[in-house]
Amino acid sequence: VSCQEMERDSWPDPRLRAQLARFTLLRADVTRNDAGHAALMTQFGLYGPPAIIVFDADGRERERIVGYIDVEMLSRRLAAIRENGANQ
Repeated sequence: VSCQEMERDSWPDPRLRAQLARFTLLRADVTRNDAGHAALMTQFGLYGPPAIIVFDADGRERERIVGYIDVEMLSRRLAAIRENGANQ
């Protein structure tokens, strides 16, 4: 349900879209929850979606957001990532 809320309410928001344009986005849809999905979740230490993991240009994890996050809070977190020098 949280993923669907974010799909509907967060990702299309113009303010967020402008910020996300500065990042390379990769999305994994783990809806089917098959063996491959379980392996991916295990690899990243996740118990379930949604999760947003931000890596810098060198592949280091800079931020991890697990669970639903509204547009305003996500926008603030992305701005803080950019201000703190993550090189996406």
